[in-house]
Amino acid sequence: MINAGLKYRLFYLSLFIPLLLSCEGDPGKPGISRLGDDLFPPTAEIILPLGERPIFEQAMVEIRVADDDSVSRVVFLCDGRIDSINFTTIIPYYQYLWNCSSLNEGQHTLQIAAYDRQDKTGLSSAVVLRKVDIAQLPVMDTLRYFTFGEERDLLDWKLPPDSSSNTDGYGVRFTPDRPCKLRRVFTKIKRKAAWESGRLWLEVYNFENGKPDSILNRKTISYRSMGDPTDFITWDSKGYGDAGIALNGEFFIAVVPADNLNGDTLAVQTDGGLWNNGHGYARIDSSWRTLHGARFRILNPMIYAVVSYD
Repeated sequence: MINAGLKYRLFYLSLFIPLLLSCEGDPGKPGISRLGDDLFPPTAEIILPLGERPIFEQAMVEIRVADDDSVSRVVFLCDGRIDSINFTTIIPYYQYLWNCSSLNEGQHTLQIAAYDRQDKTGLSSAVVLRKVDIAQLPVMDTLRYFTFGEERDLLDWKLPPDSSSNTDGYGVRFTPDRPCKLRRVFTKIKRKAAWESGRLWLEVYNFENGKPDSILNRKTISYRSMGDPTDFITWDSKGYGDAGIALNGEFFIAVVPADNLNGDTLAVQTDGGLWNNGHGYARIDSSWRTLHGARFRILNPMIYAVVSYD
């Protein structure tokens, strides 16, 4: 026998199901489609600059926004007030060279507000920055886009990988605040014990239109100089001469095989995707793409650069 409470629940359910079915939009599409595709506000995140970072006359701002429908505009807020930056053409990752020369020295906050077509709003967390006099601009700076994290967060990526994969290179997109010169490059790599000879190339490119463009420099890494094959080492480029490599914007550093070798030849170490910032790349089927460790995690090879500002 059905108790009274259950009977009433079944009665109301019998009323609700036809109502849900009546919401059907186009034939063949789920009935719930009439409820709308835009159910949630956008998400917004500031990737660069990093919190507590000193800023000078200008700073590269890099953001990530997403929505279940589409983002119609993004507004930047400095110290809670609308800044002059306002994007109306939105892609998931967006960059802007922010002129912050008018800010007073001291602490400031930066946020972004993303709006969708229904005017629902997503607000990023505030990034705290320090405006510093241009006279204190460092002569040298280290650019990196990964976190060292815990040992368990580090992932090893073989290069070249096994025959089931077409990945044959890893790289990082670098975003300096101003023109600079590349002085040194460091990368975390490991060779296989079976390979006593062979070479890698450490390549430097201009980065334009979302991909590596013209090559600027190529250095050879010899396996023989890599030390114990069982351990990761930090390989040092040993510098690019007195002149360095002049860089006027974004640049890209890649580690790729110089020889056509089969099987496991070395590994490149990455973080566990904690920054998830879109700076790590893998070359797959001859095309550079963001390096995903899982569907929503973008990893960063442990490649970092030392630059100078002249």
